[in-house]
Amino acid sequence: MLSVDANSVLIDTLYQMILISGIAVSVVLMVGLFRQRHIPGAKTLFFLMLSVAEALICFLALSASATPQEGFFWARLRFLGVYSAIPLAFFYALEFTGTPPRRWMMALLLALPIGIQVLLWNGEWATTYFFSDWQLIQQGSLSVEIAHFTAIFTAYRIFAYIPTLLIMIRLGRYAQRSQGLLRQQALWMLGALSVAFLAGAPATFMAATEGHNPAPIGMAIFAITVAWAFQRRSLVIMPVAYETVLHNMRDGVLVLNREDVVMGMNPAARTLFPQANIIGQPIQALLTDESFLQAYRALRRDAGIDLQAKAGDEQHTHEISISPITTPQGDIHGRVIVLHDIEHLQQAEESLKQSEAQLRLITTSMADIVMQSDLTGNLIYISPSVERVMGYSVDHWLNLPAEERIASIHPDDQMSIVLAFQKCILTGESGRVEYRQQTRSGHYVWMESNIERAESPSGEEASLVISTRDISGRKQMEEALRKNVEDSRHFRDRLQDLH
Repeated sequence: MLSVDANSVLIDTLYQMILISGIAVSVVLMVGLFRQRHIPGAKTLFFLMLSVAEALICFLALSASATPQEGFFWARLRFLGVYSAIPLAFFYALEFTGTPPRRWMMALLLALPIGIQVLLWNGEWATTYFFSDWQLIQQGSLSVEIAHFTAIFTAYRIFAYIPTLLIMIRLGRYAQRSQGLLRQQALWMLGALSVAFLAGAPATFMAATEGHNPAPIGMAIFAITVAWAFQRRSLVIMPVAYETVLHNMRDGVLVLNREDVVMGMNPAARTLFPQANIIGQPIQALLTDESFLQAYRALRRDAGIDLQAKAGDEQHTHEISISPITTPQGDIHGRVIVLHDIEHLQQAEESLKQSEAQLRLITTSMADIVMQSDLTGNLIYISPSVERVMGYSVDHWLNLPAEERIASIHPDDQMSIVLAFQKCILTGESGRVEYRQQTRSGHYVWMESNIERAESPSGEEASLVISTRDISGRKQMEEALRKNVEDSRHFRDRLQDLH
């Protein structure tokens, strides 16, 4: 059996090892976050982990202090990290749940711990407003503090933990209404914060502390938990793109993967097969016309073709345009099939020619920007309309890194579009988001993106597409209407004042 002294040394060593582990994990996590600093939310989490690391370093240095003067230095400095971590965690929780904090709120809540830190370095103020008594004693192999706090400082410390309670409530509600990986994200954060809160509660709600402070252990566990979730990609806010339907087209559009399985479609295609479950079906099960099947079997993977065949539940004659989806490197990732109903145009040669021309010019003439990418955000295809709407060439936008594409969105809108994309790719729910996009000329235009995701039967090689349109005109009309309503209300109020 270990002696009392040996037990004490073992406990002290374990205490320091937990703090060192928390520091090391925080630093490693900060390196990963710094590399992804362009992603919304990464900077806030970076500074949160920086605050945790600073506080843990101070607690570790305090336990190894040889003199009261040295110990008191670290005892005061730790409060910068401890009380900066709380508002930073609050800001990250707001961003995580889709409500980015206001800048004035961030400035106000961060000014408090900084102001407290400045006052702590004034000897007279430190003893008047913060510490009524402070001693450093040797306990086992470590130095520990005996601290008595003033009523004012105790009240501030309790008040500072209110954001922590708000965070936990918000994350709990978010977890209830979420599912899948989004729910796991919220639960990871909620668990980590709960441990840190419970560990710090005794020192926070008591007017004195003596012996080993459990607060740094809670902060170390918080850092390790967040890092574990980060490693499992539960907390990464990654730039992603998504599959959408081409809502504005009258022609049916089917998107196939390399196995010729339907991965996406637009509403016009849905009307052709109202009774069929199109997504996940091989194209040969949907388009059964023999002329189509013969041509499709003979078609090279990198070639396209236009043909006529029967399609849909009513077996109307359609012009079918088949085109490969090719990366800039020449890799084939699938095909796009455009179905144009020509049942009522067969007797009119001129109308038929117009239809053929329309089919050949779909990708260059439509107003919407259509992009297709893999799950990592690498663009596979983009329609030529990107140059007309945004001023960028197809080659430039295809080769632009995902983080730079996100950076070209208005800062106030980056979080909302990333969260909308993240929810769609994780839950499979389609969505729509409006945001301001910077064009090549430097000004912002209002855009609307329709978002949808489709999976292959094996769950692999999901095809992701973003369909975006310029809604600046609609926004101007909405603003004009809003102003007219306000003017009318103001005029009515004046009339009532005259009576």
